[in-house]
Amino acid sequence: MKVMKRIKNLSTLLLLIVTFGFVSCDTEPVDPVFLDYEPEVEDPASFEVNIDGELFVAAASSAAIGDGLIAIQGIGSDGESVSIVLEGTTASNGTYAPEDVLMIYQPSENADDYGFINFNSEIVGGGEVPEDIYYGAFTITNIDTVNKTISGTFSFTGYWSNPEDEIEPVELTNGVFINVPYIDSDIDPDPEEEEDYIIADINGVETDFTIAVAASSGNFLTISGQNVAPPKQIQLLMDADIEEGTYDITEDGGFGNGVTGLYSEGLVLYVVTSGQLTIISNDGESIKGVFEFAAYNSDDESDIIEVTNGEFEMLLP
Repeated sequence: MKVMKRIKNLSTLLLLIVTFGFVSCDTEPVDPVFLDYEPEVEDPASFEVNIDGELFVAAASSAAIGDGLIAIQGIGSDGESVSIVLEGTTASNGTYAPEDVLMIYQPSENADDYGFINFNSEIVGGGEVPEDIYYGAFTITNIDTVNKTISGTFSFTGYWSNPEDEIEPVELTNGVFINVPYIDSDIDPDPEEEEDYIIADINGVETDFTIAVAASSGNFLTISGQNVAPPKQIQLLMDADIEEGTYDITEDGGFGNGVTGLYSEGLVLYVVTSGQLTIISNDGESIKGVFEFAAYNSDDESDIIEVTNGEFEMLLP
């Protein structure tokens, strides 16, 4: 169970770091293309919501639109946060279906990186993520493309992301964000540079993972893809200095022992049994490869998925 917990934490952290990395004072500097823009906001930005009847008012708020995502976050003075992530190629006013939106309430007193999310993980099973497990409402009321601000309303029932803790759900009601400044991440400072991507067929269904990132830690490199709603993730772990060639993907690989991988849907984790990864190129700045593997449900070994026609190309950190 400790391994499962670490993987769940990594998944949550990866999503928040990739999606919301620009809101923290400790993150890397914003690209210079954004530094010359100062939005002229007539009314001050605000972000607030009632959490089990108690008013939460964000001390800071930010948003981003682009790369297939709309992301909005309010951060309290003691570190708690409310985050909203919507998958969509374009941003427009209107009300969005609950299954298209991931909403997260992250309490400040949380050492395990879990949070309250707008779907009940207890009823996710067998690798299936039913659409009706999502709860809440999200509406964009205004997108000011001149001053680059976004406004809207939201509410949701938040379920603790680790059901083993048996923590009661929380109700977030009357949520409203007004004139929250956003970064337009579709602006490409180098239009000739190709975007990172990772795709694969999951049991024959072509899947394009919206969030694609290569991350390094010590001597290890992780190639990862993630979708927000419904939640899906795929990962390949290998040596950071991996060279061109074909490698076996095994359950006990990774961390100096070849290559391993995983796939998950919701909180259902699939563990690799066997597969192959071919590194087409790795010049130290970008990496490109193809892969396939079989994996079993960690809770039901008879449940097998086949990952085929996998491809990725990413800039290296």
